[in-house]
Amino acid sequence: MTQLPIKNVELASSLNAVKGKKSKEICIHHWVIQPANGPVSNGACQICGENREFENYVESAHSSIYLGK
Repeated sequence: MTQLPIKNVELASSLNAVKGKKSKEICIHHWVIQPANGPVSNGACQICGENREFENYVESAHSSIYLGK
């Protein structure tokens, strides 16, 4: 796992302490998203290691451009 910058660790720890939560319950995610290759791309947070899928296409944004909405 990538070493975290001290400021990010301190900030996350401070937020957790204020909200009374454990260190893994709050993360200020820093997503690294794989290049687009289909409808979704996998991403991983460099801070906590969480994995998530991100959509590569947002229909409403594109249709409003082309349809003049």
